Amino acid sequence: MQVGFLRAGLAGFWFAAAGLAFLYYLVPKLTGQTSFEGTPLSALGFWSLAFVWAATAPVLYIYGPIPGWLQSIGVAFSIALFVPVALIARDLSVLMRGRAKLIDDRVALAFASVGMLLFVLVPVHNLVQALRTSSSIVGLTEWTAAGDLLLFGGAFTFWLFAFAYYATGAGSNRRGLATWHLVLSVTGLAVAIGAMWTAGAATGLTWAAGANAAEPTSFGEGWSVISKMLVPFLSFRAAGLVIFGLSQLLFGAAILTAPWRVSSSAPHVDDEAFDLQLTGRGATISCPALRGGIVAAFAVAAVVMVLVPALDASVTTGTIIADTVRSYPDGSVVAAGRDVYIREGCVACHTQSVRPIVPDVGLGAVGVAGDYVNEAPALIGIGRLGPDLMRVGNRIEDPGALGPHLDDPRAERPWSIMPSYRYLTQGDLDALAEYLLSLR
Repeated sequence: MQVGFLRAGLAGFWFAAAGLAFLYYLVPKLTGQTSFEGTPLSALGFWSLAFVWAATAPVLYIYGPIPGWLQSIGVAFSIALFVPVALIARDLSVLMRGRAKLIDDRVALAFASVGMLLFVLVPVHNLVQALRTSSSIVGLTEWTAAGDLLLFGGAFTFWLFAFAYYATGAGSNRRGLATWHLVLSVTGLAVAIGAMWTAGAATGLTWAAGANAAEPTSFGEGWSVISKMLVPFLSFRAAGLVIFGLSQLLFGAAILTAPWRVSSSAPHVDDEAFDLQLTGRGATISCPALRGGIVAAFAVAAVVMVLVPALDASVTTGTIIADTVRSYPDGSVVAAGRDVYIREGCVACHTQSVRPIVPDVGLGAVGVAGDYVNEAPALIGIGRLGPDLMRVGNRIEDPGALGPHLDDPRAERPWSIMPSYRYLTQGDLDALAEYLLSLR
């Protein structure tokens, strides 16, 4: 939950707040206004966004080894996230209403608008991952990573582009380069996110279908179905990201050849402070009040998301599995292997969390919070590009074949997309194999 709260907090308390500050400053400037006087609804959207977003942290672990009540909180706040996002979108649409003719830098406004559109998609994406019916399909798939790209590569980055074009005047003076930058960035991002969404849905459905097949698709040789299916989607994702990356060369060219000032005919950045009036009664939020409100919201969210779950007995009481299997004495070979597992980033592609749903049938006993009490960190993971490893030791029929598999995964399984670890020392390879065999 600390990991989940970190991710949700970074998005809601930091990046979303900064990005929306850009928009509330930038859009009035682009439309010839000096300030934005909000309404009580604006204040509700502003103050609720970060808190509500932070409380969606449990969505990463729906059906995972966290308390059921905490999962329900994540679902509830994922629904509630629509409210502040809708209020913020309303504010920005009001700011632009009837002022199209006043807009000088349309490229900057286009980037701001596309970023807002991507931002509005976030609650939809999050809700699909939160609701238990759909989460059983898209959970732990590329769907999760698509949400990160939608936010950090999409909304937040596009708002930064908008501000850069406005601040330098590049959007007005280098419209050709800026326009192509916009088109290629949107195209690349759309291709990548579309491929990841499709891959997530296809993977989850294949896991569910494979549970009733003679050869389950969630592990072993049956994983070849998943691996072969993922390759084209990952290729499209890579192609989209390459297009998106190359388009930034146009952004660099536009910025480097810009006058580095806003043209005299365009709305410009005033030297005077820009007042953001969120109460609708002319009262400006002071910096101390802003800091105090944010700290209070952060503290409440942290207590609910991290402290209270840590006091839940079902989380802190170890199981027999924790005490006999998932315990790693200092200096042991298994502990050394776990260190190699962490160092090599294996958790990025493999989960260690068996869920009580059909797609995980065949992976072994369902994981509960008590199984991880002796682990720091607990290597639960949030995505599967490879099979779950929580009980992998029970599925390995030939322990002697594990070392050669780590050395060259495609020797016996040409469909595998796992990288070779032959660069590791023999000691590290043996320790890693011993750790994997211990997972039962």
